[in-house]
Amino acid sequence: MYRLIFAAFTALFLYGCGGSDDGPDIDSIQLDVSETSIAVGDTAEIQTSLLYTDNSGEVLPSADITWSASPEGLVEINSSSGTSVNAIASGSVSITATYENYSESVDLDIRPAEPREVVLSDNSIELSNGREYQIETSILYSDGSTTSPDNISYSSANESVASVSESGVVIAEAEGETDIEVTANSLTAMLSITVNAAELDSIVLAVEDSSIAEGQQTEVTVSGIYSDETTSDLTSQAELSSGNESVLAVTGNSVQGISTGTASVTGAVNGLEDTKEVEVTPAVVTSLEVTNGDVDIPLGLTETLNVEAYYSDGSVSDVTTQASYMIVDSAIATVDESGVIESLTQGSTTVDVSYNGFSNSVTVVVSDAILESISTSPSDSIEVYKEAQTTATATGHFSDGSTSDISSSVTWSSNDETVLSVSNHSSSPGLITALEPGTATVTAAQNGQESSFSVTVNDVVLTDISITTTQPSAMSLQPGVLSNNIEPTAVDPTVDNLPAGYDLQLFALGTFDNGDTSDITSDVNWQSTDSSVVEFSNPTSSPGVMSGIAPGAADISATLSGVTASQSITVTDAILQSLNISFSSSDFFEEDMRQATVNGSYSDGSEQDLTSQVSWQIADSSVATVSNSNSGLVTAVNAGTTTLTASFDGVQATANITVTANVIEAIDIEASVSSVYVGRSIQYAATATMSNGDTSDITNDGNWAIKSANVGSITNSGLFSANNSGNTQVTFDASTLGFSSVIEKDVEVKSIQSMASSISKSISAAVSIINGVIQPGSQFSYSVTNGTGVNLNLVEFIVQDPDSTVEQTSDSSNLNGGTLANGESHGLTVTIQSSGVTTPLDFRFVFEDPVTGIQFNADYTYK
Repeated sequence: MYRLIFAAFTALFLYGCGGSDDGPDIDSIQLDVSETSIAVGDTAEIQTSLLYTDNSGEVLPSADITWSASPEGLVEINSSSGTSVNAIASGSVSITATYENYSESVDLDIRPAEPREVVLSDNSIELSNGREYQIETSILYSDGSTTSPDNISYSSANESVASVSESGVVIAEAEGETDIEVTANSLTAMLSITVNAAELDSIVLAVEDSSIAEGQQTEVTVSGIYSDETTSDLTSQAELSSGNESVLAVTGNSVQGISTGTASVTGAVNGLEDTKEVEVTPAVVTSLEVTNGDVDIPLGLTETLNVEAYYSDGSVSDVTTQASYMIVDSAIATVDESGVIESLTQGSTTVDVSYNGFSNSVTVVVSDAILESISTSPSDSIEVYKEAQTTATATGHFSDGSTSDISSSVTWSSNDETVLSVSNHSSSPGLITALEPGTATVTAAQNGQESSFSVTVNDVVLTDISITTTQPSAMSLQPGVLSNNIEPTAVDPTVDNLPAGYDLQLFALGTFDNGDTSDITSDVNWQSTDSSVVEFSNPTSSPGVMSGIAPGAADISATLSGVTASQSITVTDAILQSLNISFSSSDFFEEDMRQATVNGSYSDGSEQDLTSQVSWQIADSSVATVSNSNSGLVTAVNAGTTTLTASFDGVQATANITVTANVIEAIDIEASVSSVYVGRSIQYAATATMSNGDTSDITNDGNWAIKSANVGSITNSGLFSANNSGNTQVTFDASTLGFSSVIEKDVEVKSIQSMASSISKSISAAVSIINGVIQPGSQFSYSVTNGTGVNLNLVEFIVQDPDSTVEQTSDSSNLNGGTLANGESHGLTVTIQSSGVTTPLDFRFVFEDPVTGIQFNADYTYK
C-alpha cells in the first residue's frame, strides 16, 4: 500500500513539475535572507523561490522545504509560517534549504548578544518639591538578557524644575514638568517628571515662655517643615491641645496657666504632631494701679491714695499700706508711708508708687485753697432811702486759712426784687439799688457757701438837681453807672466852648429831703432844645454825654421826679484834628516832578483839601525839594530817601519820599541805511532809553569804533566813512554813562563795481539775421535805469560784434548830458548799416562814480 501511494505522488510531481511538455522545467532554488549578520536573540527571515528554465520563478512555501543548519546549535529554524531563523549562539552557520533534489545554502554570521534598549524602573514619576528619586537603569540585550551598565550619563531638560546628579539622583527643584535623558551604551531613555508642591514633612511647636504664672498666657506657634526644606507658619491651621486642662488651658493660639503644675501642649497638623512642656507657677503681680487717678488737692487739705495690685490670675489686692511712696517735689506736698498726701504750696508734682517690683505714678496738683465760708459787709440789717445805692462786699474764708475779697466772684441776689436789686455786673458787683419801701434779704453765694443780711428801704424825695461837668465824688451814697470814657482832644471843651464834633460829659447831682446828695446822672432824662446844635446821642449807654453838632447856642436840661435843671451850651467851630499827605514814590526818578496833596480831618468828621494852605518842608533837599509857591510840587534831585512834612494850625503830617536813580536801561544805534558804497559816509545816532521811559540823544557822549579798520572809520560824532568793500560792525561804548554793554550794528561797504548789479537793462530789437549775420537796416534799442541809490556819470556807449566796433560814442549829448540820476533811465537806438554785423552783439554803457572816479560797465549781449 505504501509503495503505491509513493509511486502515485512521484508520478504526480513529475507531471506537475516539468516532466511534461506543458510548462518550463525547474532550474534551481534561490534563498533570499533579510540579514546575513544578526546578533544572538535576533531573527532573520528567509524566502525561498523556485527558478525555472524560462527565467520565471515563484515563491516556494516553507512547508515544502527541508531545512538544516551547520553547525547545529547556533540557530533555530521556524518554518511554520514563513521561514525565520532565530540566533541562539554566536558563530558562523550555513542554512540549507532542500526541495526534491534541489538545494541551496546561505551563510549567516551570528554576533554575540547586543544591547538594544535602556530600561528604566519608571518611565514617568511625580515628585513633591524638594524630594529625591534614584533612577534605576538596566540594559536590555537582543537575547532578552539584562545587565547594569557601567557608564551612564544623565541630563535634565529644565534644571530649574528638576536636577539630576552624576549618580542618577533626581532632586525636585520647583513645581513644573521636565524630562531626564538617560544615556548608556549609546542608547537613551527618557524619564518624564512632574514636580508637585512641596509636602509637609514635620511640624515644630514653640512656646514663647515655657514657664508662666497662674492666669498668664504665652503664645504658641507651630511651624511646618516641607520637603523642599522651606518652613511655614501653620499656627492658624494647627489643632492645639493640653495634656492637663486643669493646669494649662488652650485659648486660641495661646495657653493660659490655670493652676500650679506642669502640663504639655501638643500641636497637630495633617497627622503630624509636636509637644512641649509648660510650667505653671503661682500668680504674680502684673500691674499696680492708683485708683485715685491724678490728684487735685486744694491748698491746706490732704488726700489719701488708694493702691491696688492686679495679679496674673485676675485677682486684685489693696496694697496701700504695703506700697512705698516717694514725692518728687516735697516743697509742694508731702506723702507719708500710708499714702496720705498733705498739700503745702500751690503747684504740681508727682508721687511715685512701687510694690513688688511694679511702679506707677500720679500727678499731684495743689490748687488754690477752696472756699470754706463767706462773710459780708454789712453783716447785719441796714436801712437806706428809696432810689439810693450802696455797695456790699463779700469776704471769702479759705481752706489754707487765708481770706480774700470775693465781691466780684460771688453771686449776689435779693429775695424781693421789687424792694431792691443787687448788681452782679463786673463794673459794680454788690451794688444795691433801693427801689421801693420795704425789707429784703441780700445774699452772697459761691461754691455752696453763702452769707446774708437784710436791707430796709425807706421812702425819700428829690428836692433839687444841679448840672456840673465835674464828677461827684464825696457823697453819702455811691454813684450809679458812670459816663463812658471820652477820647482826649487838643482842647478842653466846656459848656461855653464845645467845638463841633466834640463830646462833653455832664453830671446830674440830686439833693434829697433827707439832706443826702447822689449822682443821678444815669437816672435823669437829658434833653436839648436844639438837636441840630447839641444832642445826647446815646443816653442809655452814655448818660450825660453831650455831643456838639454844629456852631450855635442851645439849652440842655436834666429832669427826674418832676425836678428839672437847665444849662446853656455854646458850640464853636470844628477843630482840625489831623492831616493826611497823599504822595506816591513809585517810579519817582531823578529830575521827575510830582504833586503832593494833603487833606485835613476835622472834629465834626468833615474833611478839607489843605494842599495850598499848609507849609511844606523836605528833610533832605539833596534828595528832593518841595515848592510852597507851587503848593507841594516835589522835584526829585538824587536817588535816596527823605521825609516830606506838611504843617497847618499846629497839626503836622509826614510822608516818606523815595527817589530812584534815572539810569540808562537800553541803547539803540540807528542809521538811515545799513549799507554804503566805497567813498561815502553814514551818520549814526545813539539813543538811550532811561529808567523813567524818556529817551535821550547820546550820540556825542559815548565812544564809537569800527571792528575792521580796513573797511572804514568812524568819528566820535558817529559819522562812518566807507574806505573799502567788506562787512564790519559799528560799536558804541557808553560805559562812561554807566551802561556796561557795548552796542553793535552791522554795516556793509559795497564796491563801486557792485553798482552794476543795480543797473536795470532792457533791449528791444527789429532784426533780420541770415546765417548768423544781422542784416543791414536792423535796429536795436538799448536802455538802462539807475537803481544804485546814487547819481552816476554816463561816460560812453559802445556796441561791438566779434570782429569790430559797430558803434561808439562819448558825446554827452548822446548820453543824457553825461549824468544819470538815481532812478533815471536812458536809452539809445542803433541801426545796422551796409554790410551787416555778426552775432553775438555786445551793448555797453560805461558809468563813472562821481565820488571816487571809478568806472564800471553795464553790458548786454544779444545772441
